Amino acid sequence: MEIKERSYEETDRDDRWVRNFAIRTDPWVTIEHWASEQNYRMIAMKGSSRRLYVKNHDSKWLAQYLDIKVTGETRIQMTGWMMPGWVAKMASLWRLSIPVNLFGDGWIGRRTRRQYTLELNILLSRLHQKAITGSLGFNLNDLRPETLAFSAGLIFVSLLFPALFLLQMPLTKSWLGYSLTQTLNQFLWVGIPAGIMAAILALVYKFSDARWVRGTTAGVLFALVLGVGGYKFHQDLGKHVTKVAFASCFDSTADLTCQKWLQSIPAEKRMSVIQQLERLRQVVKK
Repeated sequence: MEIKERSYEETDRDDRWVRNFAIRTDPWVTIEHWASEQNYRMIAMKGSSRRLYVKNHDSKWLAQYLDIKVTGETRIQMTGWMMPGWVAKMASLWRLSIPVNLFGDGWIGRRTRRQYTLELNILLSRLHQKAITGSLGFNLNDLRPETLAFSAGLIFVSLLFPALFLLQMPLTKSWLGYSLTQTLNQFLWVGIPAGIMAAILALVYKFSDARWVRGTTAGVLFALVLGVGGYKFHQDLGKHVTKVAFASCFDSTADLTCQKWLQSIPAEKRMSVIQQLERLRQVVKK
């Protein structure tokens, strides 16, 4: 087999990852145990010297393959690659290389490549070999999509209502103090429930391995945060608009605003409000 050396890992002429190393004991027990843990299944076997494993064989995204060959009793060769399904091909406009290399560029399959690399590292560690170059340390692709979606949703909700409130708020004499107070109020009403729900979600992630449970929990909690924050924002904004409109009835330069507000009040309540305004005007004049 022709091997071309990269600066970080070896690949063969088909651009598949390759690792050759010496062994001292029979590796198959360790390999089979690893395959069972990581949900790989053997689909081909040649005597006691070669086996082919696959994960997500029927996946519409990316299937992971690992070919392991034992040469004599002293060396082992591991070859890893991925094959794209129709969804991955369509996402790349049928320009994705086949097979897909573990260290390829582009966003297609980045999370799957990262996951496959970490799974190979587990096997390499059990065979007393070094981890794949560049695979150690934190990587954004290690985060689950549900975690990213929940974090982004939490930030979005926490900033949305205060921003909308400030954009809707007219300039008044006490604008700065009032806006700071109301912004803090909005953050508390959104942040406290969001913190509690994030703790609940963390517990669900810790004790549940079912993705649908995690996804459903994240969705329900996000909807609750959105609902609580939206209700409080609507309530506060309505009160603020009423206060500003009421105050405009005492400002000679804001007669139009006052008239529009009075027209928006139901007819059966309008006369009562006008009478209250008149009494307040008389009090103010005194």
